[in-house]
Amino acid sequence: MTDSDRETSILMELVKERYGERLTEEQLQHISKSLKSVMDAGKALREIQLENSDEPFNVFRPYRRKE
Repeated sequence: MTDSDRETSILMELVKERYGERLTEEQLQHISKSLKSVMDAGKALREIQLENSDEPFNVFRPYRRKE
């Protein structure tokens, strides 16, 4: 079991404890999949090594007047 799987199951237990009686099994499965994708995205972001001097990537788009 990966870290994101453990985090997902901990959060799912919390969801079930708080809202389980109001959610169907299908809704709980959807929430579980959503949590898993959020955990995976967070893991990917944490793996990016940034220095304090790293700046955001800016896309330069010159203004073009519509004719």
